[in-house]
Parts: sequence; structure tokens; C-alpha cells
Amino acid sequence: MTASSDVADDIDNKGFLERVHRQPVMLLALGLIFLLIGICLHIWEDHAKAAWMHGWLQYFYTFSREFGFALIIAFVIAMGIERTSRNRLNSEVSKHLEDIEKNVFAAVYNTRQDPGIIELLETEIFGKPFFRTGYEIEATFKELADYKQERMFRVEIYCRYKVHNITNKPRSFHFHATVEKPYEPSLAHLAEMTSLAVDGKPLTADQLKQANENQPDTDDYRKYKWDEAVPADKSILVETKYTVIKYARDALVWQVYDPCDSIKMTVYHPVDITVSGDAIHSFEAEKRGVDPSDVVFTIRVNRPLFPNNGVQIWWRPKNGDVPALAPAAPAEVPPLAPAQPGSRQVAEARES
Repeated sequence: MTASSDVADDIDNKGFLERVHRQPVMLLALGLIFLLIGICLHIWEDHAKAAWMHGWLQYFYTFSREFGFALIIAFVIAMGIERTSRNRLNSEVSKHLEDIEKNVFAAVYNTRQDPGIIELLETEIFGKPFFRTGYEIEATFKELADYKQERMFRVEIYCRYKVHNITNKPRSFHFHATVEKPYEPSLAHLAEMTSLAVDGKPLTADQLKQANENQPDTDDYRKYKWDEAVPADKSILVETKYTVIKYARDALVWQVYDPCDSIKMTVYHPVDITVSGDAIHSFEAEKRGVDPSDVVFTIRVNRPLFPNNGVQIWWRPKNGDVPALAPAAPAEVPPLAPAQPGSRQVAEARES
């Protein structure tokens, strides 16, 4: 017998118990009626003149009284049994529902997944209150002409996506942003989040400063935190702008932290820089702009993404002074494989 048929049987039993629940009430009603008849017979007996009537009235009075009491006692016993049966039924139904939730993969896919996998799916996928759509990133390379020690770029990043509250009650969207600080202290002031807008309304300078103060910085990262209320079954548009400092040979990893329908990154780079990339995903990414003459590189994962899926890009000068940075297999790729000391990823919009 399957779990679903067991639940169906229990539901049928529940209907049976509901019918039984009405029968004790009938027992109580009949018991009271017989007691009332007994009282009437007792009164009639006191006023009866014929001797033979006293005997019959006494007999029927005794019968009605005892039978009435018996029905009331049966009502009390039946109610106790019904309550016990109902509690047992509720317990069994709850247990069956829990078994179905825990063994849905076994029931549907005929597999027995490790409990840790099921727990991970519950917390990272099914338990997430938000879902993102239309996730797009644009990265524009601008050379730091005033920095003479080595060739470096100021990378201006623009990101936008919609956040959907997929629950039936209001939720607070916890926006977290982490921007890497360059190793060169003289360039540290250039690395920052320059804008955060919700539904087209940007935060003021004071609010942006408060967002930075809400999350303590570290030696390596400048951090931001901002909460935004999202009504039930509604969505908000989030737009952010960042500036990061990168080397001429470097890399960037971008990961999502909520389930997402897709992701697209567009890179605008100098003509003497070659850019490539890959998906942090089980499916291949779509790529455009890989020819030597291209100055725009686009990478897209047109599939749903789980938390920590995303894209990674890497670049180098075309003069061949440095070999290309080749990615390892997805399972072996660390969060960021830097090409130069101090190259770190931008972990944007991580929600807790």
C-alpha cells in the first residue's frame, strides 16, 4: 500500500468518525427522552387508582429510568472513544504527511536522497522567499592613465534585476554588497558602490553612507547592507552601480544568491584586451564577442540558476606577454582564481 492510499484510507476513516460523532448525540437525546418518560410514568403512578396499574407503571418507570441512564453512560463512553480515535487519526495523518514530504523523491523519482541533500534543497531553494528575474550585469573597462606603476583598469559595473516575493506575506529583502579593495592604498577610494536604486528611486548620499555603516568593512572588502520591504506576491526592481580596480590580466566571478531565471553579463573592453568566460553552472553558457577584433564580450546562462551559480570572466592583453587564464572544471574552480595577487571577486547583493 502506498503512502497516498494510506492517507485516502485515513480520510475515509475520518468521515466514518464524523458519522460516529453524531451517534453519541443521538444516544444522549434518547437517554434524556427515556428519563423524561420515566419521570412522567412515576408521576402517573402516584395518581393511579387501580392496583394493577401501579405494577405496570412501576415496571415501565424502572425500565425507562434504567434505560435512559444506560444511554447517557453509553454517550459518555462513546465521546471518550471518539476523542481518542480522532486524536489517533490526526496523529497518523500528520505522520503520513511528514513521510510524504520527506520521501517525495523516493515516491516520484524512485531514489533515496541523502537527508543533507533534501535539507539543502529546503533551505536554499524551496525555503527562499525571493526569486530573481532579468539578471543583467554590464562591466565597462576604463584605463587608469594616472597610475604609472603598471597597467590597471577602473571597471564600472552596472547591475539590475527584479526581486519577486513569492510568499503570501510581506518580506524584507536583505541587500548585501561586497566590493573588493585594491592592494594599492592610493586607489582604495575608487573601489565602492556608487549607487543603489529600488524601483527607480536611488538612495540618497546619506542613505548610501548608512548602508555602508550597517555592515562593517574588512581589510579586504567594503561592505553594504540595506533592507527593503517587498509586499506579498509583489516585486521590486533593484539597480546597483560599483567601481572596482582590476589588473590588465585578471578575472571576475559573479554569483547569484537567490534562485534566478537567468543571468547575462556584458563586458565593454579595450581593443587590445581579449576576454573570455564560462558558466558556473551545469549547462553551457552562450558567448559572443570572442573574435580578436571584438570590444564587447557577452556571456549568458539562459537557464534557471541555483544559489552560488553564476558566470566567471577572465582577460589578458593580446600581445601575448602573459598566457590566457584558463578555467578549471566547475567542480574544482575556487570562488575566484586571481591572475594577480590581490585580485578578488565582487560578491554583489548577497541576501541573508
